[in-house]
Amino acid sequence: MSIYEDVLNHKPFNEKESGYRDSFLQFFNKFSKEEWLTRENLIGHLTPTAWVVNKDRSKVLMAFHNIYQSWAWLGGHADGDSDCLHVARKEVGEESGLTEFRTLSEKPFDLSVIIVMPHVKRGKFIPDHLHYNPVFLFEAEETAPLQHLPEENAGVKWIPVEDVLNNVTEDHIKSTYARIIEKVKNL
Repeated sequence: MSIYEDVLNHKPFNEKESGYRDSFLQFFNKFSKEEWLTRENLIGHLTPTAWVVNKDRSKVLMAFHNIYQSWAWLGGHADGDSDCLHVARKEVGEESGLTEFRTLSEKPFDLSVIIVMPHVKRGKFIPDHLHYNPVFLFEAEETAPLQHLPEENAGVKWIPVEDVLNNVTEDHIKSTYARIIEKVKNL
């Protein structure tokens, strides 16, 4: 099944996620697949994302993101790869150093759309745009060795679920993280 079909068939958890689902579908219908799979589209990018929990779901693996200067979920740009689960898995390995972890959701567990503020990356100005995040759920051993990706993050650590929102400095993403935390509790 394609990411378009996965989003089309996704059952939103609440009104906000329903709005994100509608935004995804408008984005997909407005632009060609090649346009939403690359960074050349200045409106938005498809950015598969990972929410990684420990076995008892009491902690979340997060990275201190260099650009956002905040603890954040793992993930990255599709960069031409339409297999969003593959991209999310790849990003978990690259950004955390984890080599073994289990996929808990083959299809997006959550959908979110976030605003990325203007910034400079590798000497190039990037205007503000949207990140379309199909979020996949993974499980890992919290005792597994971690290694951060210095060009993207300044560290990786397990954060107790009840402390996640206190470790996030980007206010606009907190409601998304809170929704995902609530959805994981309902599993």
